[in-house]
Order: sequence, then C-alpha cells, then structure tokens
Amino acid sequence: MGKTVENKGLTALILKALGIFGGVQCVSIACSLVRAKLIALWIGPIGVGLFGIFNQVLDMLSNATQLNLRQSAVRDISEAEEGRLPHLATSVRWWARNLGLFGAMVMLLGSPVLSIISFGSLDQWWAFAALAAPMFCLSLASGEQAIMQGTGQLKRLAKASLWGIVGGTLASVPMYYFWGEGSIVPSIFVFALASLLAVILSRNVRGAVQSMRQNITIGKGFLRLGAYMTISSLAATAASYAFLSYLNQTAGTSVTGIYQAGYTLVVKYMGLVFTAIAVEYYPRLVRIVHNPEELHRHVSHEACVLLWIVTPVAIVFIACTQWIIPLLYSHDFLAARPLVAIGSAGAVFRVLSYCLAYVILAKGDGKAFVATEVASAITGLALNIIGYRLGGMAGLGISYVAWYAIYTAMVWGVCRWRYGLGFSRKAWILAVSSALLVGGTSLMATFLW
Repeated sequence: MGKTVENKGLTALILKALGIFGGVQCVSIACSLVRAKLIALWIGPIGVGLFGIFNQVLDMLSNATQLNLRQSAVRDISEAEEGRLPHLATSVRWWARNLGLFGAMVMLLGSPVLSIISFGSLDQWWAFAALAAPMFCLSLASGEQAIMQGTGQLKRLAKASLWGIVGGTLASVPMYYFWGEGSIVPSIFVFALASLLAVILSRNVRGAVQSMRQNITIGKGFLRLGAYMTISSLAATAASYAFLSYLNQTAGTSVTGIYQAGYTLVVKYMGLVFTAIAVEYYPRLVRIVHNPEELHRHVSHEACVLLWIVTPVAIVFIACTQWIIPLLYSHDFLAARPLVAIGSAGAVFRVLSYCLAYVILAKGDGKAFVATEVASAITGLALNIIGYRLGGMAGLGISYVAWYAIYTAMVWGVCRWRYGLGFSRKAWILAVSSALLVGGTSLMATFLW
C-alpha cells in the first residue's frame, strides 16, 4: 500500500513537471514551427540547410568549450547545503562568463576552417565569425539556468525560458522576410540574446564575494564531471556535424535541409516529453542515487510513465506524417516522410535509454558516461552514412531506430554491471508492448504509401 501511494506521488510529480515544462515546450515548438515554416517559405530548403549547419556548429563548439556547465553544475547545486549555495552560484557564474569568452574566441579564430569544412570554401567565414556573439550569450544563460534547476525553481526557470523563446521569435521573424538568406546568423544571435536577458531578469539567487582562486577551487567538482560530459557531447555533436557536412557535399544543401527538417521532427518535436521531464528527473535522481532500492523504483516508474505518454503520441505522429510535414514546413519537404515515419518508431528506445543514461550522470560516473556516449556517436555516424547510401531517407529512418536500440543496450549494460540496476518486470513488459505497437504502426504507414 505504501509503495502504491509513493508511486502515485511520483506520477503526480512527473505530470506536474510535464505540465510546467510541457507548456513551455509547446510554446517553444510553436515558435520553432513558425521560424521553420517562414524560413522554408521565404528562403526555401537552402535556408533550412544553412540554419541547421550554423546551429550545429554553435552547439558543437558550445559543448567543446563550456565543459557542459549547464548539466554538471546542477548535480553540485542539488546536493549543496543552503549556506554553500551563494558560493556555488558565484563560481558557476564566473566559470560561465570565462568559458563563454573562451568559446567566442575559438569560434572567431576557427571561422575560416569551419567554412572550408562545411562548404568547401572560405565564402561563409564571416558567418561563422559572427556566431562568436551568440556563443558568449548562451554560456552566460546556461549558468543561470543551471542555478535555477539545481535549486528546484522550476516555475521561475520555465517562465524565463518562455519569455526568451517568445522574445527571440518575435525579433527574428521580420529578419527572415526582409533579409532572406542573410538573416540566418543575425536571427541566431537575437534568439541567444533574448534567452540571456530573460534568465538575468528572472534570477533571484545571490552570490557571495570571493576571489578568483575560490571560484576555481569551488568549481573543480562540477568541472571534473563537466569535462567528461564535454567529451561525450562533443563526440555526439561532432558526429552529427560530420554527417551534415558529408550530406551537404555529396547530396547538396537542399537535401541537407530536407534531412534537417525530418530529423527535427523526429528528435525535437517527438522529444517534447523528454525535454520537459528531464528538468525535474535529473535533480531527483541526484538526491536518491545512493539508495539502490529507491533508485530502482524511481527509474522503473519513470520509464513506465514515459512509455504510457510517448506510445500514443508516436502512433498518432506516424499515422499523420504525410499531413504534418506540409503543415509544419511545405510540400517541398515531403521527401523526408520515410525518415519521419520510420524514425519515430525509435521513441520507445529513447525512453529506455533516457531513463538509464541519467543514472550514470547522477552517479557522477564520468568515465562510463564518456564510454557509452562516444561509442553511441560513432555507431550513429556509421549507421547514418550506411543507411543513406543504401536507402536514402528511409534508410536514415531505419538507422535512427537501430542506433537507439544499440544505445539502449549500451546504457543498460553499464547500469546492470556497474550499479546492479535494471528495469522492473512491469517496465520491460510495457516496453515490449509499446515497441510492437509503434513498430507495427510504422510498418503499416510505410507500406501504405
């Protein structure tokens, strides 16, 4: 009886987090749809391709230079006693500022090389150089977001995120209309600046006066884990960037734009639930990570709740793909339909791997996290190249599902052998049932077209 009541409490907690950040994510998706739709209509597939490449480079160098401060600091802040919090907050802000400056310099100095790698010429070096400004803004914003999340200020974080998203969208939309292809980089900067201003105006955790040496000493804890996470994130982002560059140079920017649109539908829009709940799930795991019984219960329950939510969403999404793509982009992007319909079947594996990967982070097991993420990145890149060469967009959909199935096996193996942790029987039965339902829907939709 006691466990039933506790599970109901957990479900309520998960649904509350989904309600808070689900609303924000819905607005974020709506704004992303507006931007993507207008870029597709006013600029075309080339605009979507450029937007994807520039954002991919920004993500890649942010991950490489910011030591994953956004995630690693949350762990220390969640565990910190109240008296230590102001010192941690000051250290996080100090590191966010200096890492942001370092990242901006790397982007500025590396712009010629990035242009050659991405486009085979120096024509776009100025665009990459201009990305130094949003790089700095995003670093400052990530520090404040980590503080809010670690202290459990979810409503404040959600409100700041909301204002940043809406403000960035309103400011960038006119640029697409008046400047066309030349608006891509300025719109990225405006969006990053809006996000920074929103979190600065919303912050309420005061820092402490301390020296540079104190900031460095305090930051050693979260930077050590952050360094491992950086290697992992860099591997994943570099693999994604490598595939985009490969596709851009072998198939052209238009095909790259179509792929980017399909990938965005599968990963970001289908990932609404994951993004919304991760904000609450990760700090909760940190607080119970040393209690094996509680950890097993929380992880299994999280998987069950997510499967109940994701399965019907994935089925509807797959069934309506042929109408969703023209609605969100245009008929020029219907070539991405096989990728979206088949790739969406990977949602079940995303649930399972998501729940287990956060355990590795909560444990602070940096070496294991690096091993699984780097292996996953290499596997994903290889499968994508093979999938595209053999089956085009349909092959990319199949490679995406296979990639997440392999990744799930990786993180399950780590959790099982290193921590003695797995899913409950109920979670496994539900996972198999969900996989059959979603996979069957994907097969039917693919054969009916």
